[in-house]
Amino acid sequence: MPAKIVSDRGAVFVGAFWKEFMTLLGVELLYSTAYHPETDGQSEPNIGTTLLITRKSIRGKHHKFEAKFFGPYQIVDRMGKVAYKLNLPSSAAIHDVFHRHNQAATKWLIHWKDRSPADASWEFADVITERFPCIVLNCKSELRSVALRIIAEFGSDELREGDREEWRANIGKLRARIHLLHVSHPMPTLLLRFRRNCFKNSDRLDNQIIQLMVKILGKESQHSVASKLFDVIPVRDFALHVRAWTTILHSYSRSGKYEKAIALFDFMKLRDLSPTLVTYNVMLDVYGKKGRSWDKILGLLDEMKSLGLEFDEFTCSTVISAYGREGLLEEAKGFFDELKLNGYVPGTVTYNSLLQVYGKVGIYNEALSVLREMEENNCPPDSVTYNELVAAYVRAGFLEEGASLIDTMRRKGVMPNAVTYTTVIDAYGKAGKEDKALRFFKQMKESGCVPNVCTYNSIIGMLGKKGRAEEMMEVICDMKSSGCTPNRVTWNTMLAMCGTKGMHKHVSRVFHEMKKCGFEPDRDTFNTLISAYGRCGSEINAEKMHDEMIRAGFSPCITTYNALLNALARKGDWRGAESIIADMKSKGFRPNETTHSLMLHSYSKGGNVRGIERIAKDIYEGRIYPSWMLLRTLILANFKCKSLAGTERAFQELLKKGYRPDMVVMNSMVSIFSRNKMHERAHEMLDFIRESGLQPDLVTYNSLMDMYARSGDCWKAQDVLNGLLQGEGKPDLVSYNTVIKGFCRQGLMEEAMRVFSEMTSRGIRPCIVTYNTFIAGFSSRGLFQEVDEVMSYMIQHNCNPNELTYNTIVDGYCKAKRYKEAMDFVARIREQDASLTEPPLQRLVSRVRQNMES
Repeated sequence: MPAKIVSDRGAVFVGAFWKEFMTLLGVELLYSTAYHPETDGQSEPNIGTTLLITRKSIRGKHHKFEAKFFGPYQIVDRMGKVAYKLNLPSSAAIHDVFHRHNQAATKWLIHWKDRSPADASWEFADVITERFPCIVLNCKSELRSVALRIIAEFGSDELREGDREEWRANIGKLRARIHLLHVSHPMPTLLLRFRRNCFKNSDRLDNQIIQLMVKILGKESQHSVASKLFDVIPVRDFALHVRAWTTILHSYSRSGKYEKAIALFDFMKLRDLSPTLVTYNVMLDVYGKKGRSWDKILGLLDEMKSLGLEFDEFTCSTVISAYGREGLLEEAKGFFDELKLNGYVPGTVTYNSLLQVYGKVGIYNEALSVLREMEENNCPPDSVTYNELVAAYVRAGFLEEGASLIDTMRRKGVMPNAVTYTTVIDAYGKAGKEDKALRFFKQMKESGCVPNVCTYNSIIGMLGKKGRAEEMMEVICDMKSSGCTPNRVTWNTMLAMCGTKGMHKHVSRVFHEMKKCGFEPDRDTFNTLISAYGRCGSEINAEKMHDEMIRAGFSPCITTYNALLNALARKGDWRGAESIIADMKSKGFRPNETTHSLMLHSYSKGGNVRGIERIAKDIYEGRIYPSWMLLRTLILANFKCKSLAGTERAFQELLKKGYRPDMVVMNSMVSIFSRNKMHERAHEMLDFIRESGLQPDLVTYNSLMDMYARSGDCWKAQDVLNGLLQGEGKPDLVSYNTVIKGFCRQGLMEEAMRVFSEMTSRGIRPCIVTYNTFIAGFSSRGLFQEVDEVMSYMIQHNCNPNELTYNTIVDGYCKAKRYKEAMDFVARIREQDASLTEPPLQRLVSRVRQNMES
């Protein structure tokens, strides 16, 4: 048995088992200081020639002044095919046999089968690998088998951070299982093999097993499993390669566990490990996704420069994307320009990240300039390039132009992929053009492009929002038959679909079903739940989900705050929304486009015009970037608050920026001009709609009918209705109610009854608004017998009068100074409508008395 063993610093030889085993045998371990230099591919050295021995860089204050080489020393013998023995001086404290790549050669102590331990011999690892490949293969296979078993046992979706006791209880079983593996293999036993039974008082797994598990999970992109597994395994107790640590960091990043990734990165540096370029890139991504971390990102960039790490495509694209997430467009462009000034030549990935920044806010002109620069610099655009360009077009409202890029891609030899089609399908769906989206979906499949889970999620969400349940189920069946497995986003989409008032129980049910199917909620799921509960009107449940999210270890992000804002915006609680904004800013988050849009919704729902004006001022003065979505929301917010000046100003700003208004915006402009009896402007807008390549829809024509009805020109309203009937349009209940209202206001009750008959003959059922319009028309003219007939008719047709109905009749009596009859009418109400409770009756009595006193 040798008194000393010299080896390299491979994971096998610095592992805990090797050290423990050698200590038990009384063998002193020595490690070489050589490293792997790059080879020049020239001829192999011969006996008699001399070699310089490379020296591993020594960390320290003055490491730059240390010698990089020893020697040269003469080769005295060739040891097999790949190693050489050198004539080293007696003072050299390293092994005298070196690999052909100038690395200290590795030897293994082999215990030969059917021989005594005294016959064990040291053999070169390369020679053993070449002579007995099955031995190494079996060894690796055993390690992989153990790693996979651990993953299967402890990497399940049910794993919790609190399951450490269960983990420790199973350690004994695991040791026994691994020990059996060795007993069942009486082949030459390499000390490389995992020997847990030598560790009598340790609860730690062997480094090799851990590293293999990391490798397997990383290779298979099982980030969620990895992040949960290494929450339970005390991974910091092991000596892992930087590559393994980086993979674990990446798993935490992809799982949204940013704080854990940051803590692990700090631990790596405390251990004096040297993060690689990939490690830094992962951490840039962590801070970029976490948000409010610009000082950290800039600090990492400075560290990288000080270590001489050159930025690669991933570095640059990650930083640019981080700028984009924060809405810092100018900063993203400035960073990009600075890179070029410093001699960096952007590649396709970097250009694509800049395109994505412009695409998110719909700045298609800038996106086109990036494409031109790529072509000028001979940087070939790929499918991602065109996908981002498509996104830029559709985000600016240019849906047709975005869709036409699919043909351009084909002409350029770039095949549209699932992302291309999904971007267009999603845009049409959000614009309310479901049928067009479905046609593109069909075209996608006919072209041979296979829809992915994102495509199906987009279609499912689109159909679900419109209540097209049967078609949605067909798509889900198509998804299953095509072998596309629903993912977490699919479940999140289903949760989002349940986000309508009164459906909070359905949200909870879908959430439980999701967990039953093995999907643990991630941060996006919690954000979706908060938003869904908010849309259901269940603010308490939204807050509970926020608290549960924090308990689960997910830190709130900008999306979380926006989900909470969404819940408040639906209630018009702008004061609560302002407190959320203040909390965001205090924690370093910068409000983004969605945040400002939700604040505009809060103000408009709450009738706070001044709040809208404050945000508008920040937009017009450049403090908030005027994206298409934000200007569109500003138009609609002003419209809802009936602010003509605010609506016009925002619309002009939208056109000034080169954005294309959609039909919702166009109809809002027609409607606000109609409400203000601005006939000429309304017709100008109608012409502008057609000039923009759009077609007026039913909402447009209903707004025009409303304009004529309000101004007393009821026959023109009738003409618009007739035009719809003669064309392809189909009038709806609103159309008929509007024309009926116009005739009733003019006292033309017979014409109103004629329109009513036409409506019912077409299968359109009148609503409470229809009946109240007739009651208002008859009662204002003192025709109370007709009022009673309308009341009887509506009750017979299962439409109960509401309080407005009774208020209108009482006001009619009082207007005619017929107060006693008003009181008699109130007294008789219960005879016809037993559903009316006492409080409304008392309010009607008070209403009559107030009219008498006035």
